Amino acid sequence: MKTKAMTDGAMLSALAVIFSLLSYYVPFLMIFYFFIPVPAAIAANKHGMKVAVIAGIAATLILIFFMDLVSALSCGMYLLITGCVVGWAYRSKKSGFVRLALSYVASLLTLTLSLALLQLITGQNFITEFSAAVDQSMAEIQTMYQSLAADPSTQQLLSAEQLESATTLVDTLGRVIKMMIPASFLLAPFIIGWINVIITDKMMVRLKLPVDRLKPLSQWRMPRSLAFFMLCVITFLGLADLFNWEFIPEIYSFTLTTICYMVYGLMGMGFVFWLINRKRKKESTGLKILAVAVCFLFSWLSYLLVFVGLADAYMDLRRFMAFNGGDHR
Repeated sequence: MKTKAMTDGAMLSALAVIFSLLSYYVPFLMIFYFFIPVPAAIAANKHGMKVAVIAGIAATLILIFFMDLVSALSCGMYLLITGCVVGWAYRSKKSGFVRLALSYVASLLTLTLSLALLQLITGQNFITEFSAAVDQSMAEIQTMYQSLAADPSTQQLLSAEQLESATTLVDTLGRVIKMMIPASFLLAPFIIGWINVIITDKMMVRLKLPVDRLKPLSQWRMPRSLAFFMLCVITFLGLADLFNWEFIPEIYSFTLTTICYMVYGLMGMGFVFWLINRKRKKESTGLKILAVAVCFLFSWLSYLLVFVGLADAYMDLRRFMAFNGGDHR
């Protein structure tokens, strides 16, 4: 191994340790969690997989002395699996979307192994523990509502009908939160992988390494094969709801509906970004942040984004608006 590769590997290993410790010990610096795989990706791109793996193993061994075993090994797996996979994609000149797909798969694998490791070492099942915590929280809320209705000093702030409605709402909320676990398990690695690729792209550019950068969200278009598959899924879900097919577990249909909602919502947001920036030479980050903030403030806009995403996927709204706006590119 060349001296330059050894020096870079040691430095990048130290950076990975720093990012891990900052995200672990300083809550408001959790953003550095997304930087953990970047050093391994840079090492793999510049010097090959051997240097990246050695640097990752060294960083993991150091972390064991400063963190609990589960957290240290989880960060080490995140560094090694995601970092090395993404670094290999850069070294192999893969496109931005291929790197995003590989980053998602690697992040999903890391999450799965981390939860398995947690159960193996501590004997705690994450899903069981989380569900129990949700049930306990909902029970405490219901107890609070019942005390408001029964305590004479509160002058019965809640009537019997209001108490029943509140109890039903709390039960529904707890049920929905628990049903969100599978969808969150599948969607969270995508967000993590996406952010990781964006950060790594920027770092590669700063290091003046050749990179085919991931296209911004405004330029994302749903492939025809994916659009057809999604159409089949929502048609199936619609028929299942219409005919009340009981052989399909509710959690399956809920998870598929949530994923479709997020995919079309993301495509809708991409259309909004394209719309507000299509006349600009350079996209405005401020306008994009403002658009996201407005959608969070007014939750009903998220439903509108889904319909916009549907229309853009199957009716090509961009071509229609570009043509009517005099843009015939």
